[in-house]
Amino acid sequence: MILKSYSTCGVGYGKGIDPIHPKNKGGGSTLAKTKNRRVVFLPIKPEFAHKIINGEKNIEFRKKFSSQEVETIVIYSSSPEKRVIGYATVDSIVIDTPDSLWKRFYKKGGIDKDRFSFYFNGKETGIGIRIKNVSRLKEAVTPTQLGIQGAIPQNFKFLEKGIITILERNLI
Repeated sequence: MILKSYSTCGVGYGKGIDPIHPKNKGGGSTLAKTKNRRVVFLPIKPEFAHKIINGEKNIEFRKKFSSQEVETIVIYSSSPEKRVIGYATVDSIVIDTPDSLWKRFYKKGGIDKDRFSFYFNGKETGIGIRIKNVSRLKEAVTPTQLGIQGAIPQNFKFLEKGIITILERNLI
C-alpha cells in the first residue's frame, strides 16, 4: 500500500497521512502542487553515488527529503571523495513503509536487505527518490568550484537552477 506518491510532472495522489506535512491527511500531496520545481544538492555515500552514475541504482532511499517538489538532484559523492560527480532528473517520489519500499524497489536500490533494514530501523515511513536521465561529469568537481559555500548538509541543500548550466559544460 502506497502511503504517498507523486511525480515531478505535477500530478499528486496518495492515501494516508503525509509524513512531511502531517496535517495533510491524504487527498493529494501538497508537494506535487508546487509550481516552483527545485534543484537539490544531495550528498550520497560514494558506493551508492557511483551505482547511480553507472546505472545500477535508480532509486535513492531517504528518511527525510524536501517538502517542496524537486526536479533535479546534483549527485555529491560524500566523504572521502567529497566531489560532485553528476546530476539526474527526479522521476517521482514514493513515500511508503520501509517494507513496501523494499518489496517494490529492492532490485534497483543498490543496497542489501540487512543494510536497508538497519537504515530504516524504527521508522514507520521511508522515502524513495526515483531517478532518471543520469548525467556523469567528465571530471568530478568540488562544491566550491560550483560556487557552493558553507558546510555540506547531511540531507540536502537547495541550489539555484543555473547550477545545471555549469554542470552541463562538464559532461562526458
